[in-house]
Amino acid sequence: MKRPMSAVVAAILVAGLALAAAARAGSSAAIEHNNRGNDLLKEHRWEEAITELDKAIELDPNLATAYNNRGRAYSELGQYDRALDEYGTAVQLDPTDAVAFYNRGATYSELEQYEQAVADYDKAIELDLEDSAVYLQRGFAYLRLELYEQAVADYDKAIELDPGHALAYANRGSAYRHLDQKAQAKADYEKAKSLSSDPTLTAQVQESLDRLAGTWPSEWEDLVCGAFAAVHDLSEAGRSASEKAKACAKAGGADDCLNGAVGFEAAAKHADAAIRLLEAAPSWPPGQPWVDNLMTQAVGYRDSDRLLAASLEAAADGDTASLLAAYVGGSVALKQPTYIAARKATDSMKQVFNDLYEETGFVCPD
Repeated sequence: MKRPMSAVVAAILVAGLALAAAARAGSSAAIEHNNRGNDLLKEHRWEEAITELDKAIELDPNLATAYNNRGRAYSELGQYDRALDEYGTAVQLDPTDAVAFYNRGATYSELEQYEQAVADYDKAIELDLEDSAVYLQRGFAYLRLELYEQAVADYDKAIELDPGHALAYANRGSAYRHLDQKAQAKADYEKAKSLSSDPTLTAQVQESLDRLAGTWPSEWEDLVCGAFAAVHDLSEAGRSASEKAKACAKAGGADDCLNGAVGFEAAAKHADAAIRLLEAAPSWPPGQPWVDNLMTQAVGYRDSDRLLAASLEAAADGDTASLLAAYVGGSVALKQPTYIAARKATDSMKQVFNDLYEETGFVCPD
């Protein structure tokens, strides 16, 4: 069973990059404040940089590079909409500013607006921005768009400009893996590993190599994928039981109440099966976040399903005054800590799946 989400892409993610710009024209005082802001950007002192850049723009509202640099500060602070506005002003004032187009592309990537990012990277390259970063970033956008051949071409160029860039090899390996060119992927992963000085990147590359070589523990895969299937089945059973419980709550009919109780007990049994499989799964770091989240889901839903089943069984026996009121009003089952934890685990599963796939290429088989 595959994870319930759209296909994801790169096994190794490119880090966000941004470039600062030096002023090319403007009043001397405005340029001085811009350059101070630029220096503060290099020191990662974002708020102080904005203060200097505010002064530069106050003195010269047409100083394009000041908007570009202020956009970078806002981007680093996570204020991406403000950053886009700043970059938009910069390119409007100076349509030849390749760095502003590059920075806006990087911000679009942060917002997962990859088509817009590619358009801005294209413009930066058209304006002769010969920096490995722009090809690295456009390659990453192509990976996200599942345009793997274009990604390979961009990583080729990034490596030509910076032959010692471990991340470029790692990302190109990911593109090759998606193209099912395993020999090329393996060679790039090994090159990335030999060049990397980052322990996290090195570990991720090794995990990709392990997956590529088929050394993912089969016992772990069988058990955890089996548990995932069981959690999926318990969700389906729970939805069906909820419909019967609604009928019970509406009409109070003994048959509807009993059917709902049977349905929730069936869901709980799926949870029991998932828990048994997860308890038997050997500990293996790349999958542990997934194991933890699945266990939290299975325990929380099992506990709540059994409480709901008990409530509906009592209602079927005629005790509707308090038990159905509890169910309709929110239910003790839905307020218990294990259920709340299960809901949080469910909400975080998308990111867990993304992280697991991106780090290892793992996905449960059909």
